[in-house]
Amino acid sequence: MSKHTRSDYIRNYQREWMRRRRAEFFADKVCAACGTNESLELDHVDPDVKVSHKIWSWSEERRAAEIAKCQVLCTECHKMKTFSERRSYQGAGNPASVWSDDDVRAMHEMRQKGMTYEAIGRQMGVSKSSIRNAYTRRMPLLETR
Repeated sequence: MSKHTRSDYIRNYQREWMRRRRAEFFADKVCAACGTNESLELDHVDPDVKVSHKIWSWSEERRAAEIAKCQVLCTECHKMKTFSERRSYQGAGNPASVWSDDDVRAMHEMRQKGMTYEAIGRQMGVSKSSIRNAYTRRMPLLETR
């Protein structure tokens, strides 16, 4: 077996081993928010205490300590929680921190009518990048509700 082939074999073995370990952990879990058992992820309840998200190769003791800081969420609920956390961290100086979901929906309607980000920004008194960022980050989340 060539060195390249052997390293590929080892890498693939390790990936499969971590995939199985992760699957075994989530096998009997459900989302803490909605109750589904599909597309589950670990979410750090307090992101400030997070050491890493790459925990599946760690020792049982070290992994258990990191998992104790987490809750199980599905991908969609995790996205929504992360978005709301990021939104709450935005300062009052950032216009996006005070925009409601209705504001973002209004931006969507303006975009559908052919308005540019720049034109919407002028109308709302902010830069086009503020409009583009709020629109592209928040609209996909609003469409899932």
